[in-house]
Amino acid sequence: MKETTNGRLESLRQNTVGELTHVKIRPYNIKQLCAIYDISRACFEGWVKPFKKKIGPQRGGYFTPLQVEMIFRLCGAPKNAFI
Repeated sequence: MKETTNGRLESLRQNTVGELTHVKIRPYNIKQLCAIYDISRACFEGWVKPFKKKIGPQRGGYFTPLQVEMIFRLCGAPKNAFI
C-alpha cells in the first residue's frame, strides 16, 4: 500500500512475510499508524481508547513522536517491525 504524505510516497506495508521494516519514531496520523499496524481505523481506535488520557490529543491531526512511542509501548510494537 502506498500512501501520500506531504508529497512523498511511503510504502508502509510492502513487506513479504518474515521481513522486518524499520519504523521511525516520528509524527504519524491515524491513517499512517493503521497502515503500520495493518489494521482498520476502528480496531486502532479500540486499542488506543483505554490509553487516550495517557496519550493525549493529537496536534494538527498528528500524534507527536512522544505519543507515537507511547502507543508502541502501550499497544505493542507493530508486527514485522523494529523501532
